Amino acid sequence: MNKTILLCSLVLSLAFTACKDKDNGNSESLAKSTQTITYELPLKIEADKPEWMSGLDRQKLMKGLFEKVENNELVAYDPFDLQVETILTWENIRENMGALEDTVEALDSESGKMKKVVVEGRMFFNEIGSMIFIEEWSVDENGAIHKEVLGVGPVRHYYRSEADKLTEDQPLKKIAFICYFSDKRPPLFEI
Repeated sequence: MNKTILLCSLVLSLAFTACKDKDNGNSESLAKSTQTITYELPLKIEADKPEWMSGLDRQKLMKGLFEKVENNELVAYDPFDLQVETILTWENIRENMGALEDTVEALDSESGKMKKVVVEGRMFFNEIGSMIFIEEWSVDENGAIHKEVLGVGPVRHYYRSEADKLTEDQPLKKIAFICYFSDKRPPLFEI
């Protein structure tokens, strides 16, 4: 609910600014009524809130986004690079998703003895609990608001261990990467 109120306030603020500029006869400032808006949108279904993405297979959406990055159809950037220049490798993304190789001891069925085995880490797309949206909102000369999605970033929600699920209320969060859909690449964070 707070996000809805914040979003409505922002829209009204943009519209008010556009109207105020229009009243002053300053149409040049109307053209500059463009702002970059960044927000996090939950993807998980919450019982007390209406379903905003009903019928959408979230895991399929995430797998598709990750596949495009893995196949170099989309470029994945480091979400914390203020110049938006650092491109993440597939291994960086696997690390951000907690899909690290691990060495475990397993019973060798032939010898009956314990041996060390390297287990490949797996990504769990059901851990993507929200998405970061980077959008450009603009107000035209009629006061209509237009928005363009410039980029998105999947946010992993996870616990360090199974025991953490029992003792912590809130999971940890990690932005896996940011993908942009145009040449406009505003940084996710500003100093």
